[in-house]
Amino acid sequence: MTILCIESTAFHSSVAIFEGESLILNKESAVPNSHSEMLAQMIADVLKESQLKPSDLDAIAVSKGPGSYTSLRVGASLAKGMCFALNIPLIAIDSLLITAFPYFPREISDDFMVIPTIDARRDEAYISIYTHTGELREAPHPHIFDQNSFVHLKREKLIICGNAAKKAGDLIQDSRIRIEQSHPQAMHMGSLAFEQFQAKSFADVAYFEPNYIKLPNITTPKKPLI
Repeated sequence: MTILCIESTAFHSSVAIFEGESLILNKESAVPNSHSEMLAQMIADVLKESQLKPSDLDAIAVSKGPGSYTSLRVGASLAKGMCFALNIPLIAIDSLLITAFPYFPREISDDFMVIPTIDARRDEAYISIYTHTGELREAPHPHIFDQNSFVHLKREKLIICGNAAKKAGDLIQDSRIRIEQSHPQAMHMGSLAFEQFQAKSFADVAYFEPNYIKLPNITTPKKPLI
């Protein structure tokens, strides 16, 4: 089966083509916050370079958040539009799970936890918590980093990854923590998308909305428009 994966959670967007769980081609934008300008072209490019037509796709997988309101909407709109036109399933994958995926199950013998993060500005981030085998322990939620963050986790090692990892490391002094500054990438979505495809765990193309957790902070202009 051929699956197009679209990742648009944070500053950089990426797209990838998978045959089953095998990565065929991956592209990532080097320009931050360029989703609306570049994402559609990147999709066209990976299809062309993979010598595929849109009709060759069996499903489209998209990151479902949490993350940037605008960038998630761009990714979701493109994925939904293509699924509707091609009459193929839509697979929605948690953005924090995509972020955490590269860090398990690398060290099976260890008993550690993975804490993926997505920057939510200031000292806050969206986080979730996984065991090293990928078991979800805490669902996505907002978290403000401080010295007491994660003291309740009784593990010898914690891996904090994602684009707010460095922010966490600057605010938390804990010898158990390993900081891995990173971001979610489409190239890490293949196995997750394949698993959901096999389970027929599809999103409703008509009604799917990303998981923003919090709506954007829209303020009233200080100066009158007229």
